Amino acid sequence: YQRRVHGIQMKGKDLILVTLWAFGVLCFAGQPSLTRTKMDGIILETIWCGQENEVVFIRTDQNSVYRSEDRGANFKQITKHMQKIAQEASGETEEIGDVANMVRIEADDKSIIFVGSAGIIWISNNCGKTMQAISSNLHIIRIKGHPTKPNLLLATTAQQCDDPDDEDCAAGTHLLHLSKDAGQTWKKIRDNVHHFEWSFNKLQINEGIPEERIYATVHLRKGPTLVRSDDSFGNETALVPNCAVFQMRATFIIATHVAEGGEAYLYVSNLRDKFSTFYRAMFPFQHLGLYDYHILDTSENVIFLLHTTGPTAKYGNLYVSDSVGVRFTLSLKNVRSSRKYGGDMTKINGLEGVYIVNVLDKDATAELSRSAEEDSEEEERWADQERGEIAGKSSGQVQKSKKDEMNLINIRTHTLITFNKGGSWRYLQPPKVDSHNKQVHCQGNEDCSLHLYLHESTSVPFYSHNNARGIILATGNIGKGLLGRNAAKNVYLSRDGGFTWSEVAKGSHVYDMADHGGLLVMTKLAAERSRKPEIAYSWNEGLTWESFTVAEKNGTIEDIFTEPDSSTQHFLIRVDSLRKDNEDSSWKRYTSIYNLNFEQLHKRICQGDDKVGTPDSDYEYWSPYDGRHGQQCLLGHKISYVRRKREKECYNGIKQEFYQSLENCDCTEEDYECDFGYDRDDKLTNSPCIKKGNISYSPPDICPSGSNYIISAGYRKIPGDTCERGIQHPPFSIPCPSSSLMSGSGLIILFLLGIIVVLLFVVGYTYQNFEQIKDKLQEVFKSKGGAKSQEFRDIKYGKIEAKVEEGEEELVIQATSKQEEKAPPKETEKNKQQSTLPPQLTICSD
Repeated sequence: YQRRVHGIQMKGKDLILVTLWAFGVLCFAGQPSLTRTKMDGIILETIWCGQENEVVFIRTDQNSVYRSEDRGANFKQITKHMQKIAQEASGETEEIGDVANMVRIEADDKSIIFVGSAGIIWISNNCGKTMQAISSNLHIIRIKGHPTKPNLLLATTAQQCDDPDDEDCAAGTHLLHLSKDAGQTWKKIRDNVHHFEWSFNKLQINEGIPEERIYATVHLRKGPTLVRSDDSFGNETALVPNCAVFQMRATFIIATHVAEGGEAYLYVSNLRDKFSTFYRAMFPFQHLGLYDYHILDTSENVIFLLHTTGPTAKYGNLYVSDSVGVRFTLSLKNVRSSRKYGGDMTKINGLEGVYIVNVLDKDATAELSRSAEEDSEEEERWADQERGEIAGKSSGQVQKSKKDEMNLINIRTHTLITFNKGGSWRYLQPPKVDSHNKQVHCQGNEDCSLHLYLHESTSVPFYSHNNARGIILATGNIGKGLLGRNAAKNVYLSRDGGFTWSEVAKGSHVYDMADHGGLLVMTKLAAERSRKPEIAYSWNEGLTWESFTVAEKNGTIEDIFTEPDSSTQHFLIRVDSLRKDNEDSSWKRYTSIYNLNFEQLHKRICQGDDKVGTPDSDYEYWSPYDGRHGQQCLLGHKISYVRRKREKECYNGIKQEFYQSLENCDCTEEDYECDFGYDRDDKLTNSPCIKKGNISYSPPDICPSGSNYIISAGYRKIPGDTCERGIQHPPFSIPCPSSSLMSGSGLIILFLLGIIVVLLFVVGYTYQNFEQIKDKLQEVFKSKGGAKSQEFRDIKYGKIEAKVEEGEEELVIQATSKQEEKAPPKETEKNKQQSTLPPQLTICSD
C-alpha cells in the first residue's frame, strides 16, 4: 500500500521504517544520551580547555592522557602520540618520561602545557589539537603562567648543593627559571627560592603595578626573606625578613615573620596601597604561633583567619579583618578546623558577604580539651609499653579513643550562616515540609535547626556557583547538631543564598548543577543503594525529578561533575569498578567516564530576557536578602539579579547572568561589626559591642590645641557595606588638651618667662639709675669706713647699650590671639587611616 506522510509519497516498508525511527526518537528524547569511555586506571587530574570549556583532558595513575573535544562524549588516548613527537624533538636516545602534570595557562584559554617527568614539556595553543614537544632538560617541580601575558612562564627546579657548608647554597630550596616564549627557552633568574608568585593579576591592570613583578621567598644569609623584583631579579628589594611563608591573594599579600624568640607575626600589604608597605596585623590576643592559624578566605576584601592552639587542633576562633587587612576582631568562637581547608567554612559563591560555618558547642570543646590531655598521656604510656617499661593501653585502644573523639565532634557540631561577612551569625532555617511533603517540627534555633556537612566528615559535596546565584545544594540533617558519619542524611536546596531551605531527596547523594543552576543531577552513594546506579535529574530546581539506570557491572558512581562555568547541558559521571588484570589475574580498580548530554532532550531556549518579570517572560528578578525587616537588602544595598523562573523548564544558554543595582538601604545593626578591641557577648544576636581590649583613649602624641582627635564608638561599618541614613555609630570627636598656662607644660613656660622678665627688669633699672645706685653704694661703704670705700671711687663702668645693625630686624616677642594662630593641617581620611596603623615593617634592600 502507499500513503503520504507530511506530503511525501512513500511505500509501505518505507513508512514502517519512518514509524520505527519516529518511535525511537520519541523514546530517546525521553532521557538524555549517555556515552561511556573506559580508562586504563584511576583518574588523577581533569582540566578543561577552550573559550567554552569544550575540550577535556584526563590523566590517570597509569600516566595516560585522554582528550575529548566534545565535552567528554568521546575520549581518545593521546599518550603514544605525545611520546612520538617527544622522540622526534629530543632524539631516540633521550628518555621521554611520563606526563607528571597538566597546566592550563590563565592568560589564554586555549593554551595548555604538559610537564614531563624527564625534562620534556609539551606545549599547545589550540587545546591539544596540535602540540610541540620541547626538550628543556628541566625537571620542573612547579610551573605558573603570567595572568595576562601567555608567553611568560615561571618554573622551579630542584637545587643541588654539593657542599653542605656552602652558605650561598641553601639545601631544600629551588632554582627559579623564566621563559618569555611560552616554554621554548628558559633562563635561570634566581637561586635559593622557597616559593614564588606573579604579583600582577587582572584586578591590578589600572593600579600602576609593574606587570612583570615577582614576589618570592628566598634564602639569604640572614634567613628566608620575602623579596620582590620588577626586572627578573636583576634587582630585588627585601620586604619581610625571617619570612616563613607568604600568600599572594587578589588584594592582599600575607607574610609570616618569625621573631628571634620564635613568636610569629603576620604582616599584610594591600592592593589599595599598591603593595608598597607591610603592616603588622593586630589581634586581640598577644602571640600568634607559626602553625596556629589558617587563612580561610580573602575574596571579599577582608581576611578571614582561623586561630587554633596548634596544627592538630580540632577547633579555633574565627577572626575577620578590616578593609586594609590589619585590625582583626573576633567573629566566632569554636569553629571546627579542617585538615585540607584549614577551617570548616565555605563561601556562598556569587553572593556578597554570605558564609556558612560549622562550630562546636561549649561542652564539646571542654571534653576535647580533657581528651587531648588524656590522649597525650596515654600515647606516652603506650610508647613506654612498646619499650617494655610499663603496662598500659594498646595502640588499638588509643585509636578507638580517636574514633570516639571524632564521633563526639560530629554530634556536637552545628551550622551557622552570616549575611554580613561575619558581623553576626544565625542558625539555618529548616524546611517546613520534607521531600515526602510531611511536616517538619523544628523552630530553627539552638534546640533544633538545619545542619550541613561542609568539608569534614563527609564525602558528599557542598555546591554553590558564581553562575547560579543563590542556588545551593548540600547534604545534612535536621536536629540539635550534625549526626554521626554513618547516620541518615538528606539533600537540601536553597534558592535564596541560604536564607530558606527545602529538602529535595532522602539519603546521601553526589550531585552537581549546570545551565546556571537550572539543571540538577544526582545519584545515591553506593552504600545506600540496593540495586544498579540510578541517576535522577530535574529541570525545575528540584520540584520534580526524573531518573534512569546506569548498567555498570561491579561499578560505583563516585562523582558527578561539569565544566567550570556550569553553563552547558553536559555532565561527566565518574564510575569506579574492579577488573581482573590479564597479566597477574589480580583485581584492580579502574575508572569509566560517562558523558551525560541533555542537549538531546531539545529543551526550548528561554525567552523574554527583554521583559523580565512579566508573565510572558521565562525570567524573574531576584534580590539577595539578609532578613532585615521591610528591606530586601544585603550589605546595605538592594541589587537585583535576573534568573530563570523555577517552574520554566527551558535552556538558559551559555550567556552570563546580568544584574542591575537599584539603591542603598537604610542602615541597621546588620551593617556594623565590632571595631578592634570590642566584642559582642552574644554572636547570634546584635548585642552591643563592648570594650574588651586594653584600648587607650589618650590623645595622640601630636594633638594641636584647638583641634580634635577621634576615638571609636566600638563599631565599624562592614567593608563593602553601602547603607545610608538609619542607625549610625559615628566615632567620638574629643578636643585636644589645651596648652594653657595652667597645664603642666604651661607652668614650666610661665616660670621661665618670669625669670627672663625679672632679669630684664634688673638690667634695665640698673642702666637707667646707674649713677644713683653708685652714690648709694659709696655712701654705704663710706658709712662702713676705711680705704675700701675710696677704691670704689676709682672704678669706671662702661655704658651698656644694644645696637641694631642696618638691614636687620629687631626681635619682638608678641602675643598672638587664637584667631591669628595657624590652623593645624586638616586630617584627611587617608591621613587618619595612616596615623592609626600599627608599626610598619621597614622595606630595605639586600
